[in-house]
Amino acid sequence: MEQRSISNALALLVLLLCCLIIYAIYDLCLKAKILRAKLRRQGIDGPRPSLILGNVPDIQKIESKELDSDASTSNLNEPLSLDCRSVLLPHISQWTNQYGDSELVKEISLCRSLDLGKPSYLQKDRGPLLGKGLLTTNKEVWTHQRKTIAPTLYVDKVKDMLSIALESGNTLVKAWEKLVETEGGIADIRVDDDVKNFMSSIFSRVMFGRYDIAEKGLFSKCRDLMEASASPDEPNGRPFYRFYPTKINRERWRLEKEIYRTILEMTKKCGVSEAKSMIHTLVDGSKHGKLGPSTPQQFVVDNCKELCVVSLFVPGTTAIWGLMLLALHPEWQDRARAEILEVCGGQIPDTERLSKMGVLNKALIKDAKILRAKLQKQGIDGPVPGLVYGNISDIQKIKLKVSAADASTCNLNKPLSLDCRSILLPHISQWTEQFGKTFTFALGKVQILYVGHGELVKEMSYCKSLDLGKPSYLQKDRGPLLGKGILTTSKEVWTHQRNTIAPTLYVNKVKNMLSIMLESGNTLVKSWEKMVETGSGIADIRVDDYVKNFTSSIFSNVMFGRYDVAHKGLFSKCRDLMEASGSPTVLDGRPFYRFFPTKRNKEQRRLEKEIYWLILELAKKCRMREGESMIQTIVEGAKHGELGSSTPQEFIVDNCKELCIVAMDVPGITAIWGLMLLAMHPEWQARARAEVMDVCGGQTPDAEKLGKMRVLKMIIQEILRLYPGVGFTVRESLADVQIGKKLCVPKAKILRAKLQKQGIDGPKPSFVLGNIPDIQKIRSKVLEADASTYNVNEPLSLDCRSILLPHISQWTKQFGKTFTFALGKVQILYIGDGELVREMSQCKSLDLGKPSYLQKDRGPLLGKGILTTSKEVWDHQRKSIAPTLYMDKVKNMYSIVLESGNTLVKSWEKLIETEGGIADIRVDDYVKKFTSTIFSNVMFGRYDAATKDLFSKCRDLMEASGSPTVLDGRPFYRFFPTKKNKDQWRIEKEIYRSILDLTKNCDVSESKNMIHTLVEASKYGELGSSTPQQFIVDNCKELCIVAMDVPGITGIWGLMLLALHPEWQARARAEVLKVCGGQIPDSEKLGKMRVLKMIIQEILRLYPGVGFTVREALADVQIGSKVRVPKGVNTWIWPIAMHRDPQLWGPDALKFNPERFCNGVSGACKIPQAYIPFGLGPRTCPGKNLGMMELTVMFSMVLANFSFSLSPNYYHVPNFNVLLEPKYGVKLIFQKL
Repeated sequence: MEQRSISNALALLVLLLCCLIIYAIYDLCLKAKILRAKLRRQGIDGPRPSLILGNVPDIQKIESKELDSDASTSNLNEPLSLDCRSVLLPHISQWTNQYGDSELVKEISLCRSLDLGKPSYLQKDRGPLLGKGLLTTNKEVWTHQRKTIAPTLYVDKVKDMLSIALESGNTLVKAWEKLVETEGGIADIRVDDDVKNFMSSIFSRVMFGRYDIAEKGLFSKCRDLMEASASPDEPNGRPFYRFYPTKINRERWRLEKEIYRTILEMTKKCGVSEAKSMIHTLVDGSKHGKLGPSTPQQFVVDNCKELCVVSLFVPGTTAIWGLMLLALHPEWQDRARAEILEVCGGQIPDTERLSKMGVLNKALIKDAKILRAKLQKQGIDGPVPGLVYGNISDIQKIKLKVSAADASTCNLNKPLSLDCRSILLPHISQWTEQFGKTFTFALGKVQILYVGHGELVKEMSYCKSLDLGKPSYLQKDRGPLLGKGILTTSKEVWTHQRNTIAPTLYVNKVKNMLSIMLESGNTLVKSWEKMVETGSGIADIRVDDYVKNFTSSIFSNVMFGRYDVAHKGLFSKCRDLMEASGSPTVLDGRPFYRFFPTKRNKEQRRLEKEIYWLILELAKKCRMREGESMIQTIVEGAKHGELGSSTPQEFIVDNCKELCIVAMDVPGITAIWGLMLLAMHPEWQARARAEVMDVCGGQTPDAEKLGKMRVLKMIIQEILRLYPGVGFTVRESLADVQIGKKLCVPKAKILRAKLQKQGIDGPKPSFVLGNIPDIQKIRSKVLEADASTYNVNEPLSLDCRSILLPHISQWTKQFGKTFTFALGKVQILYIGDGELVREMSQCKSLDLGKPSYLQKDRGPLLGKGILTTSKEVWDHQRKSIAPTLYMDKVKNMYSIVLESGNTLVKSWEKLIETEGGIADIRVDDYVKKFTSTIFSNVMFGRYDAATKDLFSKCRDLMEASGSPTVLDGRPFYRFFPTKKNKDQWRIEKEIYRSILDLTKNCDVSESKNMIHTLVEASKYGELGSSTPQQFIVDNCKELCIVAMDVPGITGIWGLMLLALHPEWQARARAEVLKVCGGQIPDSEKLGKMRVLKMIIQEILRLYPGVGFTVREALADVQIGSKVRVPKGVNTWIWPIAMHRDPQLWGPDALKFNPERFCNGVSGACKIPQAYIPFGLGPRTCPGKNLGMMELTVMFSMVLANFSFSLSPNYYHVPNFNVLLEPKYGVKLIFQKL
């Protein structure tokens, strides 16, 4: 029995231990992970926490790197910085830059839920200081405390405390006056303690009714406790740290007990006094209400202690900073002083005078269910809709409560109000006050998002997506009135309609309509003159019909070429249809209401049919006349283009009907309101009349005179502001649409499916290898370019696209310039559209980074350097490397470039001399040596056997990496021990050791070069997963590859092109000789070589140094308004194809023509951002300036010393491995000038 009891006890103990372990795992690991996952689903990310301490180690690392800002370091010659964020909390500043900020503060301020309470750690970790008072409690306990304390601090009570504040203020002023007098008129005072004593004396009298030794002792202890609680020795966030008996904790416990006893003693003393103070209120509050786990004594002590801490230090600290800022800004000090003297007049300020101090106050204080659920998640709320009718019943109730504005109620003695919002749509006004400027409601099954916030309207105006179309209910509920015309259609149908109609209303066409407008205007004026004459000089006219006839006659002549009985009949029927459609019963959103045979609906259908046949008859008559009119344009538009579900006749009728309604009534109604406003404001009527008389001089106005009427233009703009012609601007999301940063786009299951939803298609990939088999099939069908096929008599073709990547050329023809395919598991979005490239170039998001496969499949070659990293790591690398290649630094490298150029020229002179005056030279190795020498001196400060060996190994590694087997996307291929892979691994290790050896040798040299910069950068900043050694090696290796070969290969292709085009060779040589005059070119002379610059730009267009411009979406990235790149998709842009697109460069895109750059890139290319020889967007090559200098110097020196032509032994076979190189090199015939 005893053994069984022991076993049961042990089992119970083990079970209890397991429960504790499970709870500990949940509390320390899973709980935080679950909460973090919930936030990440909403797009809120942050640094990854460690297991127990969370981000405490990260915070300590960041703080250790940040130098504390200290008063002693202040430079009087430099303005004080008021931005202390990175000094106070450097981790918050860093993470804000890294993960973005939030616009949720406003939303949190509007949240009234008691579930958004104070953190529990305030009572736990800060218990000795704050306890369980007003600042730390939640729900019912907090409510009781607030209802107890807040009334004692209402404005009427605070006004009674002014005498206390004035008395304390007098004491402060006298103390400083005494100090100033003692110091002889000027005193250097540390104001902190004096200001805090001022605040303490005020609060002590408010709380306890007096300010003596006991109160001073309490405030002193509160200060000590604050210092102990804020000690930097306490490593925040450590579990259970508050229980450790450290020196700081023991000090806090001691002070907490002393403050507890002090407050209770003072409470007893106050209890016997007659005067009512705040401590009496706390004592009364402890006798009833919800106290939570606190005793009545704790309730009094904790709230008193918290109020002491807050009231003592918060206003005091604010006042101290305020004095500093006023001292820093004497102009505001003078303004505030002048106001105080003016308001108070030398007397003591009272509450009324304080309220009049506007300048001082400004200085203190600166400035459907699922759809509904989606909007509510974004902080957009609204009235709760009913099941069937939505919020229709709410709207009707609100309208019943609001008295309709009527002309009979107008009081002539009271100014007319121009604010008609609450009369027209009282429910919108009421809900705006209740839910804010942006809210949601429902009309039947239609969910409405009302947007009244200016920022959101701005974002919508920037949204160019065709997915933000017109609501479908316009065609359904308003079909008889609007049909399927330009006002109701979306996407391609709307695009075709706009492209058809808009050109007829461009300014140049509208100017030709001025005679029609003048004729209609004369008719209007004559009719009113006649009425005025009949009325003996004064007539009371209702202007509505006259103005509408004026606009109708103009539009009828524009649309049909005339205005007669038939057209008047059409406009009359359109007005009748508008009245029938404008009924509230049609707008109320009741499901299927449009199908009910009501009187209104039957009237609409009858008018719709009559208008249909009338428009078709008028269209037939117009086709028989010679004059061109808008109806003929619409008839032509019906014969081609995207009509959607409409027949050609419906296309004509619906667009004509919509234009009649808009052009007939919208400008007419605006004009009617305008006449009313001018009648109401005779001063503006007089100003406008004077301007018209002055400009026209009694003559008929023409287009030029109308353009000079500035006052009249201002008046019209103000009329349109107050009474715009359009009722609502309505849109419907035809797909998930991004509006600024606020609308979240739901995720798709498959990357390819996401792109297909955006209209981007491509070849169907296989299960494992993607489109690799398709690529191999296409390649096998395309004959490789071979030297034996070269025909000397046939001009060289500069179009190498179908030879290099035949699958890209084939899929471009099949799927368009933008399509998607897969290389193994990697999904590629190929972008060949210039507009989309421009949008990408403007995308500054760090979420558009470099593909992960560059580090994986190309790891041995590229590593984790500036060409392959993303986000913060890349940002640190760029900030380290780019400044060494700024133009001012590059100019200092000019002597190195000239020296290398001289060596190149001398080597070719020697060969020519050896060959008897003419030499057939393969230029490749010479040009690459020229660029290698330059870069070696820039990077290492020398060019010797060690650096030559490094460059040789880098070339070997490029050849091994450039194999198609590495680029083919086969999963895990990089791990296979193939010969190529083993060669890469071996060369990678050798390069690693070589660079570290060169780095050590450079450390001891005196001159500062680029390798020193890399070494320094490896000691700080974000290195990612790289060690400092890897950081140096990978960046050095990448720079060697790029700077050694990219400008070199461009130079080789450039010499080939100049040899192929002797006329441009001659022009460039003539310019070089003219500018340099036989001397060595300097940087100033290089800048004057315009022809040579054009030639280099054309060379870079045809043979850019970069193979592909590649990116990977590290999160969903919006590219312009057309494409949203899903996370994980790689984007490829092929500059070779982009630079040969005739739509961008003109019909001679495949020809060598430097003249196209005579007006710069913007003059050469329709979309300048599509010219990308140095990369795209923020990741543009930092070595661009050095590369351009190298090419300019090389070409200028070669042209000045040699003439050259293509060798008969040259075979034009472009070859694409890592870079685009001539497969058999470039051989040229050189002759010394």
